[in-house]
Amino acid sequence: MKFIALLSAGLIAASALAPTAASAQMRQDRHDRVVSRTVHTDRHRPSYRTRKVCRMERRNQRRVRICRTVRR
Repeated sequence: MKFIALLSAGLIAASALAPTAASAQMRQDRHDRVVSRTVHTDRHRPSYRTRKVCRMERRNQRRVRICRTVRR
């Protein structure tokens, strides 16, 4: 009798874990898709190695944007 109770408890526990394993598989599939994407570098742009860094400064009671080019 104890053996049957233990066996049925094991089957109930296994059935409870089955949906969790399926969702873990779906998460793994999504992770594979996300990681497999490559970072796109736009080398066709004339200045793909540089970026513009700007800051605001006050001159003559006005706000003026001061920009400089920074190499990546």
